[in-house]
Amino acid sequence: MNILKKLTLNYLKLNKKRTIVTIIGIILSGAMITAVATLAVSFQSFMLDIEISQDGAWEANFKNVKIEDMPEIVNDKRFTNVMLMVPVGMAQNSYSEDEFCYIKAYSKEALNNMKVCLIEGRLPENENEIVLSNTFFDGKENEPKIGDTITFDIGKRMCNGEELISSAKEENETFIKEQTKNYIVCGKIRKPDFETSNDNYTSGVTLLNETKQITEKILDIGVISKNVKKLYEDTEEIADKLGLYTIRK
Repeated sequence: MNILKKLTLNYLKLNKKRTIVTIIGIILSGAMITAVATLAVSFQSFMLDIEISQDGAWEANFKNVKIEDMPEIVNDKRFTNVMLMVPVGMAQNSYSEDEFCYIKAYSKEALNNMKVCLIEGRLPENENEIVLSNTFFDGKENEPKIGDTITFDIGKRMCNGEELISSAKEENETFIKEQTKNYIVCGKIRKPDFETSNDNYTSGVTLLNETKQITEKILDIGVISKNVKKLYEDTEEIADKLGLYTIRK
């Protein structure tokens, strides 16, 4: 034992009270550092949970992907989860004040990870069930209840050869009916991302039947990355390759 250690031990023995106070101070300092670190991690986790509950767990969303380009994203090994959102069409709506209801079909991954916030009921379990935006329910006399079956004429709003979706109704627009579809209303959701306050429609979400061939010309694809630090770089590379515009959270 060298001289410094001997002097230190002698000092500690001669100043027992100060030694005890020093030891307690060291313990409290360590505890405070640990508590602050734990608080920071807990707060970060809390904020992440809030973000997921409000906006979904997706990290990037590819908009208006051509159907022939879908495999480029779906088969990319850099993503752990891929969510498909396919437009079903614009439906003529006689159940609320909004004249149209825009319907999209979400894959199971999309229902779980995109912004589909259930208010009442449950999420659709097949392509014949639908959840409707809370904006759909406005107290009209024939307003459907959860469990009711509703019938929509689904198609496209056309004006001068162009499809209308968000814009107000034009005097010379026409509605081209493509199908009549019956849905069982299984739930009510908060207004989804694709419905904004500027849109002249309400909305609904059904389950995408992935066993059927997706025939729509375009769709949206949400992704969750294996390496979030490279998310921007990876999505930008794909967007440039496919000529897309990417949206990051």
